[in-house]
Amino acid sequence: MKLLFLVTDDFYFLGHRRALADAALAAGFDVVVATAPGECSEEIERAGFTHRPVRLYRTLNPFKALLGWLDVLALYRAERPDLVHHVSLRPVFFGAWAAKLFPRIGVVN
Repeated sequence: MKLLFLVTDDFYFLGHRRALADAALAAGFDVVVATAPGECSEEIERAGFTHRPVRLYRTLNPFKALLGWLDVLALYRAERPDLVHHVSLRPVFFGAWAAKLFPRIGVVN
């Protein structure tokens, strides 16, 4: 079973969701973490998770926001997760909207 965490920042994932992801990995889940590229991406990989970069930048630019949503759609299509955990406002908004197009994906906001 594949679990995907969609989080705006890689450092936030490590500080606030890593324990949950560690438990999922220990339970046999394939854990994928999608964040904007940052300095902690390699640490996510070293922890045993797959890291996927997405353009979820903190901006009010509608073009950049659209690119972020398109990244999330491409991510869901490529990874085909069974369950997605959206963390923070932009991932909840874009992720829940994108998940509507993939009805077999379970969603936690």
